[in-house]
Amino acid sequence: VFTSNAFISVPEGMAAILIRKTGRPLAPGQIISQGPKQQGIQLAMYPEGWHFLNPYTWEVKVVRKIEIPEGKLGVMVRLYGKSLPKGQVIAEEGQKGILAKTLRPGRHMINPYAFRIEQHPKISIPAGHLGVIIRVSGKSPKNPNQFITNLGERGVQTETLKEGDYYINPYIRRVVPVDVRAHKFEMHGSQGITFPSKDGFRISMDGTIEWYIDRKRVHEVFVKYVDGMGNANRVIKNIVEKIILPYARGLSRIEGSKYLARDFIGGQTRQQFQDDFLRGMKTKC
Repeated sequence: VFTSNAFISVPEGMAAILIRKTGRPLAPGQIISQGPKQQGIQLAMYPEGWHFLNPYTWEVKVVRKIEIPEGKLGVMVRLYGKSLPKGQVIAEEGQKGILAKTLRPGRHMINPYAFRIEQHPKISIPAGHLGVIIRVSGKSPKNPNQFITNLGERGVQTETLKEGDYYINPYIRRVVPVDVRAHKFEMHGSQGITFPSKDGFRISMDGTIEWYIDRKRVHEVFVKYVDGMGNANRVIKNIVEKIILPYARGLSRIEGSKYLARDFIGGQTRQQFQDDFLRGMKTKC
């Protein structure tokens, strides 16, 4: 910073904090001045360039701008204002705490005496996925027993996010990418299906089930069959363990017990069993 009498020069990538020496004093506990006529740290900052300031009125402190790297977002935490009421997470105007607004990658002129910046990863929804939104702050659900909550209420939302990058405040909404592409479940080995025939013989069945999550019901499937708040790596595994495999075993026993062991030797019976099994899986899943 170069100063000459009343001129200051703020270099590139920096910003100037103004501290007023004269004027109305700060109230007890007050951090930020309420305006240019009150003593103390001013909220507004000066950007790069030359500025004229009276050295008898103003003290200047030059700081680096806040830089948010690619792939990240910034959450602003206001350090001054009224304390939040009990149960409130997001600060409103005049309140101290986490702000709803997020900062995108780049340089930002943020007063470090007024705000603290937290960096979080951006949300990336890859191709073939939908993002299930879990609202973590807001109003309590009107009906705590329903799976899907209404707009603005805490819990899993009806809205989902398409593929792309999102800069979402993690203190307001959490997003879990769910794979909605086609999957194959191989029924063999430890995952194979066994059932008794009508005449009591043990029948073993190997096969493949192709399945996918209905895009219109992805939020419903998520909230019903994923443990806790969910994890992207557990979604598909939970669906296989809690839906596909139990229904496959149950239906094979029900349909298989209708036939004698010798009936499975003929192709017509095997085809009928397969058709009934597929129809049952589509109905149940």
